[in-house]
Amino acid sequence: MSGCLFGLQRPLHDILGGGTGFLCLETLLALYLRFQGEVDYLAFKSTQDMWRLFNDFNSKVLDKIPRASAKEKKYL
Repeated sequence: MSGCLFGLQRPLHDILGGGTGFLCLETLLALYLRFQGEVDYLAFKSTQDMWRLFNDFNSKVLDKIPRASAKEKKYL
């Protein structure tokens, strides 16, 4: 059981992804800091596009589905 921590079957390094997650996180952070303006602009534009598509779908499809009227419930 060499290289194992607390009697685990696999080494802790393998369980945590071998540092790949940490490397990706640090890389994404560095890229975001470098291109923050472009990333924020693209995120804003994609959010606007998503809402536009949702509103189109809502007006063309969801608003045409008939809904039952809310009837007053009678309590005994």
